[in-house]
Amino acid sequence: MGCAYYAQNRLDQAIEQFMRGLGISPNDDSFYNDLGLSYERKGDFTYAAEMYNKAIELNPNLTEAFINRCYLRIKQNEIDLALEDCSQAIVLNPVQKAAYGNRGIAYSMKGQYDAAIKDFERTLSIDPYDESAYLNLGLALSKTGMYVEELELFNKAITVNPNFAKAYRMRGTAYYNLGNILEASSNFRVACNMGDGEACKSLQSVLSKQHAIAP
Repeated sequence: MGCAYYAQNRLDQAIEQFMRGLGISPNDDSFYNDLGLSYERKGDFTYAAEMYNKAIELNPNLTEAFINRCYLRIKQNEIDLALEDCSQAIVLNPVQKAAYGNRGIAYSMKGQYDAAIKDFERTLSIDPYDESAYLNLGLALSKTGMYVEELELFNKAITVNPNFAKAYRMRGTAYYNLGNILEASSNFRVACNMGDGEACKSLQSVLSKQHAIAP
């Protein structure tokens, strides 16, 4: 029942159900992990961390808890600790794509793009339909000036998920960096129409510059 409430984003009810579960099985690591997810989604990172810590204390082999704590630590900008957690998750389960994906994000945040690229590529070797991995790999490549290559990856992300607004926005940025203002504007407009506020700002910026240079 708790998982059903979580899926419906009824987080208070989910937490109540998971707490009831702990009342029956106080050493069930999965309930603590699920509580961590629920508190994290509520934005209560302190309680979320406590729940993940408890889950790992009860079961040091619980891959999911390490992955979840890794991502939480990324949100808290605790990058070195995040890298430790995701690396441990990979030790426990070398084919867990989320561990590579999250570790790639952490490496990117440290500016270690070569390591990030390897992790995103590993994610895609496990799941070639992971649109976020294509996006993140493209973003990492863009930091090294590989605009043509990143463009191809954004294309793949959109092929996998035609409603991926951020991928259109980033493809627009790639086109802009390549000097193709028409395609940049087109992609920003698509993402903006999908509700991506940053894309709307980018579109307005491009249009303003075009008007400024018009004869």
